[in-house]
Amino acid sequence: MPVADGRVWMYIHEIGRGESPARRGPSVRVADWIDVRPNMPTASVLIVTNPESPGVRRANILEVIDDARRRGRVDVLLTRHADHARTFCAERFGAFEKIIVAGGDGLLNEVVDGCLTGWDLSSPDGGRPVPPDRPMIAPLPAGSGNDYVKALPGYPAALRDLLDSDDSALADVGRITFTDGTTRYFLSEAGAGMDAACVRLMPKWLNRRSPAAGYNVGGIRAILSYRPYSACVTLDGVPRRFNCIFMLAVANTTYFGDGMMLAPDARFDDGRFHVVIVQDAWRLEMLMRFKMIRRGTHVTHPKIIYEPCRHVEVQPDRPLEMCVDGDYVPKTPAHFESLSKAIRVVRPGGISSTGSSADD
Repeated sequence: MPVADGRVWMYIHEIGRGESPARRGPSVRVADWIDVRPNMPTASVLIVTNPESPGVRRANILEVIDDARRRGRVDVLLTRHADHARTFCAERFGAFEKIIVAGGDGLLNEVVDGCLTGWDLSSPDGGRPVPPDRPMIAPLPAGSGNDYVKALPGYPAALRDLLDSDDSALADVGRITFTDGTTRYFLSEAGAGMDAACVRLMPKWLNRRSPAAGYNVGGIRAILSYRPYSACVTLDGVPRRFNCIFMLAVANTTYFGDGMMLAPDARFDDGRFHVVIVQDAWRLEMLMRFKMIRRGTHVTHPKIIYEPCRHVEVQPDRPLEMCVDGDYVPKTPAHFESLSKAIRVVRPGGISSTGSSADD
């Protein structure tokens, strides 16, 4: 890397130089270099966004970000490929006091997963309180689903409010261990079964135009074609055998699938999951349950298991596919663990929650 005046700089990206605005969106000049000095100023803020995202371009967020950058308030990371934000945050999260994620649930997952990869969260009780020097995370919704933001009091918030706020709330995060030994973190929901098939089968062009319509079409396709599986599922140490599972969803917050109320009682800071297991049913009945999930009334159905817990173990009879914060992941889960108070989330203007603030 180039070195200037004893400082280390990291090249990231620039858009708007000699390229068609129609192809790249608004002509916005973003700094070529991010200052990643070990001793950053106390007000160091990073904004992460994908300049090719339709939601970012529709909302003119690049222009708002560039205005903040020109005022000297932020550094900017424009992602260029999948996992760019995850890799960067895993290596450089300690350089910033606040990370604002201008995008959807997928990009927010990348940032949080990258940060948590660089932190040691192992402890007997499944996660310990966050040290005050860890960066605050602030979602600025500009994606297709934006389900995590729906679960946060005080959101959505303007960029100005996120920049001005020095207050934060502690929030829980889920951690998945796959059968191959790898791990991944999630904020909203991680599911194995029909919800993953829904993401795989949804028309991408329709999802870009109308996320709700995309999820509905993908959901109907999944209901008509998905083959259920058998598994031994252990909730907080209590094993159960299920012979026909259409969907096993582990919810950290209320919403998934662009506003479906998967777990109406889940909270972002209550220290536990809410597990939804959809069991044996006729396809027509599954279509009816699909409507119930969007309204949140499915939890009282006699063939749906809905329980709070902190640990979930899964032993399926065949390899599975997963949906993790809206992203398709072709891996089989083995264990889900709730990490209480694992991250700090910016509280715009001081939000109220069921838990305590990070400063309490």
